[in-house]
This record gives sequence, C-alpha cells and structure tokens, in this order.
Amino acid sequence: RFRQQQQQNQRFQPMQKAFSGTQKKSKTMKNLEMDQMRQLRKWQKQYGNRADPRQHQQAKQREPSVRVRENWQVIEEISFNSLSKLSLPSVGEPEEINVCGSLEYYDKTYDRISTKSEKKLVMVNRLFHKITTTKDPVIRQICKTRGNIFATDAIISTLMCCTRSVYPWDIVVDV
Repeated sequence: RFRQQQQQNQRFQPMQKAFSGTQKKSKTMKNLEMDQMRQLRKWQKQYGNRADPRQHQQAKQREPSVRVRENWQVIEEISFNSLSKLSLPSVGEPEEINVCGSLEYYDKTYDRISTKSEKKLVMVNRLFHKITTTKDPVIRQICKTRGNIFATDAIISTLMCCTRSVYPWDIVVDV
C-alpha cells in the first residue's frame, strides 16, 4: 500500500509544482506572512550589520615613510590636544614675500550647492605640479636673501588638518 501512495505522489508531482504558486491563501495566512516579513525587516534594520564581515577586517598596517633613527635628537614633541589649542601671541602678522602663479575662474554656484540644488562636477584636464618646499625654485631663491621658515600650501593645510587625520603622515624638515 505504501508503494502505491508513492507512485501516485510521483505521478502528481509535476502538476503540484506547476500549480504551487497559484494556490490561493487564506486571509489569516497572508496576514501571518506579512507579520513575519515585517518582523524580519525590523530585525534586519536593528541587527543586520552585526554579522557584516567587513566590520571584522583588520586595519591595514601602514609603514612609516621615514624611519626614525636612534641617533636623532627630539627637539620638541607636540600632542594633538595641545596642537588644537595652540595659541602663539608672540608671533606677528605674516608677511607676503612673493606671489607666484595665477588663479583661474571660480564658479560661485558651487558655494550654494545643497541637496535640493545639484551641480555636476566637470572634468578638466590640467597638470598639477607637486613640488616639495626644498625643490621649489622660487623658495630656493628667497631663502638665500631672507627668512628662515618656508612652507608650501600643501604643508600648511596638512598641519591645519592634522588633528582630524585618521591615517599617519609626516613632514620632512631640512635644517
């Protein structure tokens, strides 16, 4: 008798598969499914990121660009907390020794960008010269006659943003 039931079930299996999606569900079954889906979405919102494998990745170890030698003498060490509160009253107003280069047109509509008013960025083909302070020909010319501390805009902006930096950085000082 058991074999007869198996054979009959095998005979009707293709039809059951074909009509399985078209079977009508009762209202209570639909509500039950909706509740289950709602609970699943709620759980995913609350706890979905806990099993995210990207969160468990190790931070990449970055090698220093300059190796500190034992024979170097520490002149001064400044912590980030004291650097953010730094105030130097004895320093006078800065003086422009030389102005070089030129500025191109700046579109002021970029100042008024918000989530409601969009502005596409336009790709412009330009050459960007990244020259260190010691290799800059203008600064080399000036250092022969006056001044004792020189820095490019890239170095000054790095110092201004260093308290918020995540990645390590260093500035090489030539004495």
